[in-house]
Amino acid sequence: MDAATLVESIGKEFGLALKLNKDHVASLIIDEKFEVEFEFVESIGTLFVSSSLGRLQPSGTDGICKALLEANLYGKDTGGAVFSIDERTDEVILFFKVEPQTIEYEDFRAMMERYLNTRSQWIATFDGLVAASADKARKRSSVSEAFNVDSAIRI
Repeated sequence: MDAATLVESIGKEFGLALKLNKDHVASLIIDEKFEVEFEFVESIGTLFVSSSLGRLQPSGTDGICKALLEANLYGKDTGGAVFSIDERTDEVILFFKVEPQTIEYEDFRAMMERYLNTRSQWIATFDGLVAASADKARKRSSVSEAFNVDSAIRI
């Protein structure tokens, strides 16, 4: 099967006329909440399916990155998809790739279903990780303020 047919067929599952554009990219908006992008890279014959979970903050993200990397190991908590960070936007991306010429539509459909379910679960998890990281940063800040060196007693 080819990439264009896979993307068009998935679009039909959602009642949409989804097609790769001249740049071999298509976007699917699901439940008016999130976007799934399809990008076919012709030079390597690979279709990438990706979606953003959200943006990392400039600091205090060690715990978030650790959790994502642990989940990434062998795809055990990602349904076979992979986490990555877009260096331009600091967005956490969940993606998988397929070689259209080697896959049947039913297998691709099953991969998409698993991906969409995994993505939904990770949105809530990611939001929780970001909130916990922000809370930890606030607590660290208030502790630093409580022990402000300028207000310390000097002998």
